[in-house]
Amino acid sequence: MATICALAVVLAGVAAYGWHVGWFAKSTSNGNTTTPQTSQTSALPRADVPSPKKNEPAAQAQRAVSAMTLEERVGQLVMVPLLAGSDPSSLASTIADEHIGSAILIGNWNTGADTVKTATAQLQGYAPAGNRLIIATDQEGGQVQHLTGTGFDTMPSAVEQGTMSADALRQSAGTWGSQLAAAGINVDLAPVLGTVVGDRASNAPIGALDRDFGLDAAGNAEHGIAVIEGLRDAQVGAAVKHYPGLGAVSGNTDFTTEGILDTTTTLGGAEAGAFDQAITKTDPAMVMMSLATYQSIDPNNPAVFSSTIIDGHI
Repeated sequence: MATICALAVVLAGVAAYGWHVGWFAKSTSNGNTTTPQTSQTSALPRADVPSPKKNEPAAQAQRAVSAMTLEERVGQLVMVPLLAGSDPSSLASTIADEHIGSAILIGNWNTGADTVKTATAQLQGYAPAGNRLIIATDQEGGQVQHLTGTGFDTMPSAVEQGTMSADALRQSAGTWGSQLAAAGINVDLAPVLGTVVGDRASNAPIGALDRDFGLDAAGNAEHGIAVIEGLRDAQVGAAVKHYPGLGAVSGNTDFTTEGILDTTTTLGGAEAGAFDQAITKTDPAMVMMSLATYQSIDPNNPAVFSSTIIDGHI
């Protein structure tokens, strides 16, 4: 059973790029917010610290969190954007003063890996002492590849990746992940595991952009697993998205959350099952929740705010 937490994303100015705002579960998500305000009286009762002999990552993380104040814990849940062409120093005070835990590089970073490496190193330098940032980007392939130029391969679309064998795709994903890691990126907001239902061109967020591995949910799970494992081989985390799938929605959550409805997907169906299979087999770093509403699952809440989906299923 995946652990769920929320990771807010500050997207000031990002709307101009038409960027999807969502949330990550099991490890996280993106939601439109403002920089949190801190109070002067914030200390929380300290949780019991795990035994020092437990050096596995989960125990280390628990010890780190138990030593944080409320403001520090909140800051660790916030992801700030660095737009292509922006000066990383513009985020220095926000990251340092608000105890920010994550950053995302978005936009057209087309000048190569050296530029990205310089930016990510600067961002890490602003991080609170002892807490390295999660630094993410959207590097799916095809029309969704934000880091290009020398040091980054031109990635095929997910549809093209779906024609590769799982072994070949894992090897390629390992190469792409190594390029990200060398540039200071430690999480790739990929792969998309949604399965398009019906005509691909009529599905604006996924099918029309060739962001799906194919029209077969089981095959999508297999290829998604290959990408997750390839990225992990390069020590880069993956974020499977957009749970439980955008392949049957009307409208596009990249631009609005109003009226984005899926009338067919069920938690026991093949489409959500592709996600479940990949999550169970690989335990990815993150699961990005969809902003659509799923009529047959929880008609009253978008997936990102659905306790039925997050608490009751994932």
